[in-house]
Amino acid sequence: MLHRGKETPSPPVHVRLWVPVEDRHVRVKDKEDQTGDILHSTFRVMQYNVLAPSYRRPTSKKHCPKHAMAWGYRGENIMAEIRHFNPTFLCLQEVEGYDGSPASQFYGNNTDEFFRKHLSRLGYEGCYYPRGPGEIDGCSLYWKSSRARVVRPPHAVQYANIIPRPSCPPGRRDDPRRYMENGVIVFTVLEVNNIKDNDYPLQKTYHTSPSPQSTLLCLVTTHLYWDPSKSDLKIMQCRALMQSITHYLIKEFPEFEHNPDLISVIIAGDFNSKPKSGAFKLLREGSIPGDHHEMRGYVHEEDISIPEQFSGYKLKSAYAPVGHPFTNYTNTFK
Repeated sequence: MLHRGKETPSPPVHVRLWVPVEDRHVRVKDKEDQTGDILHSTFRVMQYNVLAPSYRRPTSKKHCPKHAMAWGYRGENIMAEIRHFNPTFLCLQEVEGYDGSPASQFYGNNTDEFFRKHLSRLGYEGCYYPRGPGEIDGCSLYWKSSRARVVRPPHAVQYANIIPRPSCPPGRRDDPRRYMENGVIVFTVLEVNNIKDNDYPLQKTYHTSPSPQSTLLCLVTTHLYWDPSKSDLKIMQCRALMQSITHYLIKEFPEFEHNPDLISVIIAGDFNSKPKSGAFKLLREGSIPGDHHEMRGYVHEEDISIPEQFSGYKLKSAYAPVGHPFTNYTNTFK
């Protein structure tokens, strides 16, 4: 940095404190190889909302130094963390792509291209989908080609296309577009190598079943709507999320309907929800009462539930074993 012809040092970088959880690895279902030995598969998942450059409004990020908001600074530091933690799977939100739309032409940021270029050099394959028509950002999935290969090509579903119109609570004005907010679910089915980082062929080959030394894994990412006043929409998005995953897996793997242990599922994303929220409770327990206070009277159902393949505490929270009191901390939110 230059000031009045003199070079001045950049502000010091704040070093984040990380909570080690190496002793709490999530392990996919153990298998036996042909020799009878148990194959243990451990892997690392990194979840990151990278903040779309077009959303870096100074008025809403007053706690963050201006230099740290620039993509040239943030992008390189995000890649430094990815290289350091070396994840097997990477789930990103608020990635900006360029699709030729007026919005993407106006803002001109293409962090999708940035990640594709840098991550391909590290041995990752991946995909990107915008969160809706004309939107400037979306979600990305990446996986190490040395540990996983595609069984089914990446797939995306937009919430606005699958969530039914809300009912109007008594005494309120009808709001048919309340659930029409854009958002996307991105998922793919991978065959994960359970033994070691043997290099798979880089060409895409779509297999129908895993080998004896591998495990099927459905990797999912999403970004729920942000507005606290629409807690009912977040709950409906969670239900739509689980319904979409279930319907897709049953369609592609019919045996999954009666044997959900056939495919492991990892869901990582920005849920814009607290641990005691209705959205989290729905995912954790499988159902919530239709008159739950966070539904705000917009859905007239006795119960709101997710498919039985995932209900009843079958989904485990990655944060629960850590016991961390919060996952985000600013001067206005903890």
